[in-house]
Amino acid sequence: MKYHVVLSLALILGICCSCSKPTMEAPKTEVLKIEPLKVEPLKTETAKSPMPPAEAPMPPATKSEAPKPRQPKPETLADGGYDQQEMDEAIARARREVDEFIVELSKKNGKLFSVKAPVAEKDQVEHFWLTDLVYQDGVFSGKIGNDPGIVSNVKIGQPWTVKKADISDWMFMRGGKIHGNYTMRPLLKTLPKEKADAFRSMLANP
Repeated sequence: MKYHVVLSLALILGICCSCSKPTMEAPKTEVLKIEPLKVEPLKTETAKSPMPPAEAPMPPATKSEAPKPRQPKPETLADGGYDQQEMDEAIARARREVDEFIVELSKKNGKLFSVKAPVAEKDQVEHFWLTDLVYQDGVFSGKIGNDPGIVSNVKIGQPWTVKKADISDWMFMRGGKIHGNYTMRPLLKTLPKEKADAFRSMLANP
């Protein structure tokens, strides 16, 4: 299985990029005065030219489908290198404590409330964070918060639902700290040291 560590790295690390490009003045153009052309009628010859021999019809071209380009791996996706037992324990803890998360979500006591949902395609499973979260009657509704790196049946921003019992994690941010996101712990081993240390320092309970 493949897991996304967080949502957008820019959101989690508080990186706001505002790029403004200088406006370019349009070049001044001169209006050219164009004189109308005099067109003389064509002279037609009375003699008929012989018809060219008929060509054999070309066989219809066969369409060949080009292979689909492999989608690039998103920066938030970890596709290996973690301990599966640690991951299973992290998922179990998230499910045990999900009711505490629902209480915080109902009080809006934080920001970036998200749950992680498994999305399957054939024999592949990719775990995505859902944003813009709403919880009702045992079901979380939100939008896919990561670019896909394995499956191709979803896209970022697409509405998605997951049952409370089927989530693989939950998280929210408060006071600059990440609460929950238990599946991040096993995944930190798959990240470069500098990035792993940055995330570890943001965990409310490292």
